[in-house]
Amino acid sequence: MQRSTVYVVTKLLDIYGGLTPVLRFCVPLIVTWWRDQLSRQNNRTV
Repeated sequence: MQRSTVYVVTKLLDIYGGLTPVLRFCVPLIVTWWRDQLSRQNNRTV
């Protein structure tokens, strides 16, 4: 049981470590795209 707990914890840390750089790269791009979409939508209605 203890081995599986350690395994799960290390895997979660591994996944978190891999996701952090990916999210730091992708989130600003997604936010910029989202803002552009909202800005275009607001410009059409005015």
